[in-house]
This record gives sequence, C-alpha cells and structure tokens, in this order.
Amino acid sequence: MSTGSPEDSIKATVSSDKMTATLSIAAGADPAMITKQLCLTALTDANVMVTHEIDGAVASLVEAVNASPGEAIERVVATGLPPVHGEDERLVFEEEFDPTTLEEEMHERESGGGSDFYSLVSYRLANEGDLIAKVHPAVSGQDGMTVTGDTLAAKSAKPLGLSLDDSVMVKGDGTVVAMGDGVVQYVKGKLSVLPQLTVDENVDFSTGNIEFDGDVLVKKSVKDCFEVTAARSITVQGLVEAATLRSGTDLILASGMAAREKGVIEAERDVKARYLDSVAGFVGRHCEIDKEVVNCEISVGGRFSAERGAIIGGHMRLCGVSDVGALGSEMSAKTTVTLGRIAGFDVLREQIEELSPNLEAALEKVQSEHEMLDQNKGGLTADQNERMTELQFKVSSIQSLLKRLEAAQAKLNDAEDQFAETDLTVQSRIHPGVTLRLGEYIAEFETSVKGPVRITLNASGRPVMVDLVGGVETDLRERARVVERESHGKTGSMAA
Repeated sequence: MSTGSPEDSIKATVSSDKMTATLSIAAGADPAMITKQLCLTALTDANVMVTHEIDGAVASLVEAVNASPGEAIERVVATGLPPVHGEDERLVFEEEFDPTTLEEEMHERESGGGSDFYSLVSYRLANEGDLIAKVHPAVSGQDGMTVTGDTLAAKSAKPLGLSLDDSVMVKGDGTVVAMGDGVVQYVKGKLSVLPQLTVDENVDFSTGNIEFDGDVLVKKSVKDCFEVTAARSITVQGLVEAATLRSGTDLILASGMAAREKGVIEAERDVKARYLDSVAGFVGRHCEIDKEVVNCEISVGGRFSAERGAIIGGHMRLCGVSDVGALGSEMSAKTTVTLGRIAGFDVLREQIEELSPNLEAALEKVQSEHEMLDQNKGGLTADQNERMTELQFKVSSIQSLLKRLEAAQAKLNDAEDQFAETDLTVQSRIHPGVTLRLGEYIAEFETSVKGPVRITLNASGRPVMVDLVGGVETDLRERARVVERESHGKTGSMAA
C-alpha cells in the first residue's frame, strides 16, 4: 500500500464548464486513509458546493475503495443542473391557412415541372368560422446551477406580440377563428383576414390566376392570358394586357387595357378605365373612359362617358345616355355604335326570329296532315284516328309555343322601352365611316359632322340630330344616309 499522505491519494477535478466534479483515488492508496471527510474536503478545496446528493455519492465512492483496495478509482460525484430555457409564445397555423409557407410551396411547384402555372395559388383563403391557427402560450424557464454553485440563467420566454383586428378572434383555448371571408394575412406580427386581396406584383406566373370572393387590388400589371375573377371589385393600377377580368361589382383600370383582340372584361356594375384597346365584354351599368375606346366589342347597360375621348373602330352597344368626344377617326375607321339596346336582348330576338319560322312551318305541315285525315273522318282506321289525336296535340303545342314566343318578344320590347335610352352626345366630331344603329334605323356617315351634337329619336320615333350650340333639331337624314332595318316589330338582327 502507498505510504504517501491521504491528500496525495485524493484528487478533486471540476470540468471546464463547471457542470461535473470528479473524485480520483490513486492506485495503491490505503483504504483506511480514504475517508468521506477527506474526500469532501478535497471537493470543497476545488470550490464544489457540497450537497446532500454529493455527500451520498462520496460515501458510495469510499465503499468502492474499501471493496477494491489498492485499485485506482475515478468517479463523477457531482453534476450541475442545466438551465431550462423558456418557450416563446407562438402561433401555429392550420396547414391550409398558413400564409408563411406559400413561397416555399410555389417554389416547389415551379421546380417540380409539369405544373399548370396559370393555376398557381399565391394566397390563403378563409371563410367565416374557420379555425385558422392556434396561439400556444409562453412557458417560463428555470435557471440552472454549476457544481460550484454559480447560477446559469435561463432564457426568458418571449411574448409573441400578436396584433389582431376585428377580422379574427382568439378563443379561450388559443384557437384563432376567422370572423369573415377573406385572405389570411400575417405580416409583422399582425394577423388579419382581409376582405380585399392585394397583389403587390404583376399577375403572372408568380401568382397564377386570381379568384377571390371579395375585392381585388393589383398594384402592378395583369399579363397576357391570365385571369382575375372577383365577387366584388377589381382595381388594377398597372396595364392590363390580353387578360380576362370578371368583376361582381366595379372594374377600375387605372392604366388602361391593351388586349390585342384577346382580352375580355365582364363587370356586373361599373367600369372606369384610362383607355380600352381591342377589348370584348360587357358592362352591367355605367362605363367611364378617360381617353379612347379602340376596336372594342363592348355592351354597356347604363351610361357611357368619354367626353374627352373617342370611340374608334369596333362595335359599341350603348343602352343608356352616352357622351363621347368623337366618333371614328380621320382615317375613316369603320366604327359602329348601337344605341338604346339592352345587352343580350338582341341575341334573344335573333333566337326568336330563327325559331318562329321553323315552328310556323311545322305547324302548317301538321295542320295540313290533320285536315286530310279530317276530310275522311268517317272511314278512318283505328291507327288513323290515333294519328289524328296526335296531330291535334301537336297543333295545340306548337300554337302554345308561338304564343309564348310572341309574349317573350313583347316583354323584351317593353323592358327596352322602359329602361333603354337612345341618346348620344358627340362633343367634337363624327368622322366618315361611322355607323349608328338607333331604333329601327341605321345611319351611315359619309361626311364629317362637327359637334357638339346630340343624336336621339323624336316623339314619333324618327332619328334626329340636335345642334347643341344653336339648339336646332334636324332630321338625321340631312346629315347621314339613313335606312330602315328589316325587322319584325323590334326583332331586327343586331349583327355587326
């Protein structure tokens, strides 16, 4: 056995992070000299804070020394307590409503190949009552301690700093509920469900087509072949190219639309645009244009205003009071304007015109066969009698259809008389090449007419032109070649 001092046989070591303390017993140490008190003294000299647990670990070490006399023994007798850091308050979205994953998803679809890039979705939609997320509360931390008694500070739990508005509600269990339909937005700690979808960039392959149940604001452009559909209004601040826009209420095109004969607008209410070029579609109510309407095929259900602009080329159908700067161009662009006709009614009239003669021909054929059988009524076979009954039913059915068509035609005419207005003011000039369709008349302008003039139908339904400077009313035939359209009542074709 070693004859050295007990202190030489016992060594206490503290790890560099001060999280463990180790006692080492040298080989050959006399077990009788290795006492618990000497071990504790060694630990104390190493600045280890002795606790009840350490006392027990040292006692166990001494027992091991006595059980294996002379063997070198090394044992960790003290372990520090690491800090338990606080858990920050956090917001966890339901997957289908998480706006924070959109960019990653779109990137994956783009890099995956084979995607319909027009149908990419660049926003998350929620309906009223949807559970879109959950707020998990913060969990407090707990400080730790080294074996030398130093405190290890735990990181404090941070509040989320979540900001909410009336569009969302947090329940007692932390569940976040949408209070209305809209786009889920989470920006700089503010969570909202917005009734307006704002597209900060172009509508293009980065966004896909847009379809939204509220208002849509596009801050830049709408590119070729893309579609924007909104249950409410659409506002586009940049240029609209050969795209399709469908609005449940109003459509505002701040920079205009250059459609190259491929773009379409459909607005249930009003349209306001800087200009329209080669656009097709309809406007349910009023239309206001700052500059020109060029080569467009558009039906307007209410007022049309382009006082400082012009209609050049195309075919405009204007149902309400209209006011334009000019019609046509100095190059005599073929320009057609139909006045006082409700959009869609002409299609119905044409269908009635096509169907009525066919029904009348069928009626004549059935009646002829019926008359032939009726002349031999006394000598008809059972099959012929049955055929007569069939023919009588057909006659009754066809006559009923003809009466219904006549009634439908009358309703179209009455509605148009009540709601449509044949009233057009031209402020500066009507150029050669302009054709006006008003009532049952077609007026073709072969020479230039200086404005301001108003064109309308007088009390007897004849087309007239009023000089708005002198107040003189003249028959339109004096200023243009006027012909009556072939029609059945008011059912004349409106084909361009």
